[in-house]
Amino acid sequence: MYAGTVLNSAIVFDEVAEVRSHLLADCEMVSPVEVPSTACTDPNDLPVLGTAVAGRADVLITVDKDLLDLRGYSGISISRPSQFWRQAHAETLPPEPTDDQT
Repeated sequence: MYAGTVLNSAIVFDEVAEVRSHLLADCEMVSPVEVPSTACTDPNDLPVLGTAVAGRADVLITVDKDLLDLRGYSGISISRPSQFWRQAHAETLPPEPTDDQT
């Protein structure tokens, strides 16, 4: 199946419209604040950091290596999706196996 085929599906459009509706109702639109050019090694990530700061984010979830290397910025934790998921569900998920258990 090609991506174009999936994107033309009425089901996908309905799901996107529903997610968009929830986001517009529950989210605040912000403009990025100015972030010093020394804040990150990749200048393309500066607006991402600026948006997180402007939106008073608690966590920035990303797979971007340059952002992950920061581990945090201006009181905002930066983590991978899987790491965030484990932390958010730490009380309900079984412990990860150790090397001697695999």
